[in-house]
Amino acid sequence: SEAKGLPGAVTMRARWFPDMGVGTPGGLYVGLEAGGLHVTVTDARARPLADAPVRVIVEGDVKEVRAGELGTVRVPVESWGSGGLEVRVESGAHVRSHLFVPDEGHPAMDARGTVEVDERIEVRGGPVHAMRLTVQPPMLRAGPGSRATIEVLLEDKDGRRIEAEEVLVMASEGVVGPVRRSSSGTWVATWEPSLEGDERQVEIVAEADGQRTSTLVHVQDQPVQLALGPWVGFRVAPGGLVSPSGELNLDVRTKWMDESVLARVGVGAWLLTSDTRLDGESVALRGFVAPLMASVLLRRDLRDFAVWGGGGGWIGLYGSSLHIDGDLTARSLKAGGGPVMVLGMGWTKAQGELALEVHGSWFQAEAEESGFAGNLGGISPGVSYRLVY
Repeated sequence: SEAKGLPGAVTMRARWFPDMGVGTPGGLYVGLEAGGLHVTVTDARARPLADAPVRVIVEGDVKEVRAGELGTVRVPVESWGSGGLEVRVESGAHVRSHLFVPDEGHPAMDARGTVEVDERIEVRGGPVHAMRLTVQPPMLRAGPGSRATIEVLLEDKDGRRIEAEEVLVMASEGVVGPVRRSSSGTWVATWEPSLEGDERQVEIVAEADGQRTSTLVHVQDQPVQLALGPWVGFRVAPGGLVSPSGELNLDVRTKWMDESVLARVGVGAWLLTSDTRLDGESVALRGFVAPLMASVLLRRDLRDFAVWGGGGGWIGLYGSSLHIDGDLTARSLKAGGGPVMVLGMGWTKAQGELALEVHGSWFQAEAEESGFAGNLGGISPGVSYRLVY
């Protein structure tokens, strides 16, 4: 028998070969496997008999052959009759007749005179000889949403990775998430420190196969967490208004409020563009909106993924000009405001967060001011990246 491969799941194959027979045919065995008919000729002591003459008749087709080194004969079978496969085999004074009926629920019979078994087993690289424990980042600011990644590598005495041994991870404070095996063969978990307390050292401990190792993480108190970054999108409003849109937002979370609540303030700008024809004349609206926004969002963190949503309001300037057949007919500059809405989801990437967000806002313009009546806000999907401090 033999087994090859690194520690982990491998397939072990074992074979047994009988002693070879002598003399005249003393037994005849017929079996059917995928792809063909197998015949084994044996001597009087049931040992495979090589070079014995064999006559095989499959559905009337006659073949004269001799047994191979293991006393076996293989006859390909390309098709089955509607009533099954009729087979007659002759060797010496022995005759066997069979009718094989296909049955997908059972494995094929083997008449080659050998036994072959495949079994999937777990192969371990030996007992745990070394454990490598790392925590990133090694210094953490304990604020809302703060977390670190714990990674444990197990090795045997030859430096090979051990993946079959489970790992237990603990911390002297805070919450350790589920420990899972990574694609690289290490064990990883997330850890969130307690929000209470001053600057301190927290011990992270890993245990596996009777071995134990630990490391210290430096934790600083951070009562406020900030996330700052741009957002860009494309805004669509009723009345045919479309434009690119951009914002710069600051999210603020504090330990004095519920961890799921954050406040957002931001500045933004988007252009207004609309072209149409009215009574045979071309009508073009050009303008801009420059708001200051504030909103309160509810957020739910799930490991490296989060979702949030909420609303608030904005105030700002709205400027527009109306052109009919190329001539300027109206111009306005007005201060106003209205409600805003935010829905989003994001993924932790490097030292920040990559997010997809949909923004909505409402600002009603009157026709006597700019020649356009309707909502200048609209709905805008977009993408953002915020650095987390």
